[in-house]
This record gives sequence, structure tokens and C-alpha cells, in this order.
Amino acid sequence: MITHINSAGYTCFSIVKAVLSKSSEDSTLRSTFIPQMSLGTIGISEIELDIYCRHEIVPILTALQYLYGKRPNVMKKICSLIQADLLKGRSHKYGCTGLSSWEALVLASVRLGCNLDYDQLSDLADNHLRLRQMMGLGPFDINRYPRSTIHDNLTSLSAQTLETISNTIVTEGHQFCPHAVDKVRGDSFVIAKNIHYPTDTNLLFDGVRKTIDLSVRLAKDHSIAGWRQHVHLMKKAKRAKRQIEKVARSKRKDKDATLKKLYQDLLDQAEHTIDRSLVTIQTIKSIKKATQQPASAFYDNMISELHYFIP
Repeated sequence: MITHINSAGYTCFSIVKAVLSKSSEDSTLRSTFIPQMSLGTIGISEIELDIYCRHEIVPILTALQYLYGKRPNVMKKICSLIQADLLKGRSHKYGCTGLSSWEALVLASVRLGCNLDYDQLSDLADNHLRLRQMMGLGPFDINRYPRSTIHDNLTSLSAQTLETISNTIVTEGHQFCPHAVDKVRGDSFVIAKNIHYPTDTNLLFDGVRKTIDLSVRLAKDHSIAGWRQHVHLMKKAKRAKRQIEKVARSKRKDKDATLKKLYQDLLDQAEHTIDRSLVTIQTIKSIKKATQQPASAFYDNMISELHYFIP
């Protein structure tokens, strides 16, 4: 009887040793998924997620769960791309223990979707129950995810791989919900702001106003003629702007034709103002070159500002 017990005990010991040896050997390999589920591990497709939770991680894990359970071919394609980047042409049988392709995909998705740094992601990977379940880990698994491990693995993913994965996910999303692109969801809030209508008219008028103001200041300081009627030019541009705004709010039948004519008038005024400003700038440069005056930072900044408003 003692011999029988010893034999049975030796047999069990041999089996456990073989299993541990096989598990230790597999831990050094880079695999696509977790090789074997441990005691107490829940299947990824059976994980219950709180759909009423508004945390950013929930829809990310839900999408990963859908791809894992409903689109195995897509998951194999994505994981093969990730594995190729992680291995970088080396054999998967050698090297230190690294993330599997599935773990890398889960952690990369959570980091991007939740806008986490590597320290925050490491803390979640070690302590977040649902995230660990999504990576195929159970309550008795002691796998830890140091910051350096996550950083070294995720930064190995190339831009081309990330773009391919993104396009693949978007394609799957369009197949899952073909009419999603027809709707746009967004949050809005009220803010006190003076918004002019139409915007392009105000931008054009502001450009003309600043161009005239800066050109007049430059011409006055350098005794350059040509801007005697600058007040009239400003009033003329402002009048054209107000006429455009008035017609744009009206419901007259010839609205489009009238707007086109008024816009052309304002554009002509702007072009005339720009030509005169460029002549003023060129005249100032000629004066400085002829008199060999030292460069003035004040006027150089003013000319630079003028060049900004002219376009």
C-alpha cells in the first residue's frame, strides 16, 4: 500500500513538474493570446461590463470583446500585425517574457482611448479587474505589468501598423452600423461671445482696417505721401461691409446676385488697399537703403505685422 502511494505521489509530482516546465517554457515565448486559461479565469466573451458606466474604458473593452468573440478573423489579422512589430524579425522562441499580441492590443487601446500615461496604464493593468479579465487573467494570476514593460512593447508598434489597425476597426464599425456616419453626436454649451455674421466679411474688413491703420502710421513716420484719404477709405470699406450684412439677412429674390456684386466691391477695395500698402513698404525699404539708416526693431515689427494682415 505504501509502495502504491509513493508511486502515485511520484506520478503526480512528475505531472506537475512537467506542467510547470511546459508553462515556464511557454512564458518566454511571444504568443498571440494567453496560452492557457488559469483557475478561475472567465472567458473574454463572458465578461460582464457595466454598460451604464460612463467611464471611457467601458466602450473600449466592449469593442475589444466584440472583436474577440464575433470577428476572430479580424482579431487574427490585427494580432499578426502586432506580433510582427513586437518580434521585429526575431524568433518567437527566444528572448525575455513580453506582452502577447492580445495584451498589447488591449493596453494600447486603453491608453489611447482613455488618454493615459504609462504609469497610469501600469496601475490599471495591475489592479483593474475587468481590464485584467479582458487580458485573459484570473484572480489567481500574479502577472504584473511594469511601466517599462508596457512602454517598451507599445512603442515597438509602427505607425503603419497603427494606421492599418485603425482602418480595419473603422471598416468593421461601418459594417456593424452602416448608417452611423449619417449622424453626429456632440455636447454643446452656451458661452457669451460676440459673433459677427457673416464671418468672411468681418475677416476681410478687419484685414483692410488693420492694413490701412499700420500703413498710415508707417507713412506718417517716414513722411511718405499717398494716405491722405485713409479715413474715407475706412468709411467706404465699412459701408460695403454693412451693406453685405444687410442683404445677407434679407429675403429678397435677387439676394445672391446682389451679394456677389457687393462682395466684388469689397474685394476690389481690399486689393487697392493692399497695393498701396506694398508700395509704402517698398518705399520705406528704399529710403533705408539710400540713407543707410540702421534697422529699427520697432518699424521692422510693424512691417512684419502688416505682412501678417495683408494675406
